[in-house]
Amino acid sequence: MSFSKLEVALRLSSEEENKAAVKFKASQDEYARAEDILNQALSYRVEYEEMSVGVRPNKFTLIQLTAARSFLTTIDSLIENQRAVLREKHQVLEARREKWQLVRAKTKSIEAIIAHRKKSHLMLEEKNDQRRLDDLFGRELAP
Repeated sequence: MSFSKLEVALRLSSEEENKAAVKFKASQDEYARAEDILNQALSYRVEYEEMSVGVRPNKFTLIQLTAARSFLTTIDSLIENQRAVLREKHQVLEARREKWQLVRAKTKSIEAIIAHRKKSHLMLEEKNDQRRLDDLFGRELAP
């Protein structure tokens, strides 16, 4: 494969890598938001748990205590749903991480091939230059 074709392949691979990196970053952000929502729901649950059993000093009426206990089931449902969302987002995150790493490896491979070919090309040019110098000086020394 010629240098120009390798450079086109490298450019395309780099673009693909950048797109994969952007998607991976977006997945990381979505996962962090989902994690924050879960943590917030867990903290609400602790608060309402304390209210429902009367741990917190307050002047709640029986109706308010019953409402707090009822709300606990809603929060528990929210927590379970959010944990499911978090698991899904984690799977997407890992898939996008793998995709990005594969594309990054492909880009690195193309870069290595280009570097190797350039090095080989330079070595061949140096050998040819040396041969020309040897021929030039060899002719000058010959009587």
